[in-house]
Amino acid sequence: MIEAIKVTRRLDKGRLNLPRDFREAAGFDPFQEVSVALADFEGEKVFIIAKRKEEPK
Repeated sequence: MIEAIKVTRRLDKGRLNLPRDFREAAGFDPFQEVSVALADFEGEKVFIIAKRKEEPK
């Protein structure tokens, strides 16, 4: 799997709008920051959405 693009977004604000049942099934809070990556998987372009880890201040 080769990562092509990776960005950070919030699930609110319409920037990355996932249906509520998807968010709940994945355990995402609507206001949580997530990392979104575009990758090539078996010849298909796929998005990978992961919870962004809080970095210690």
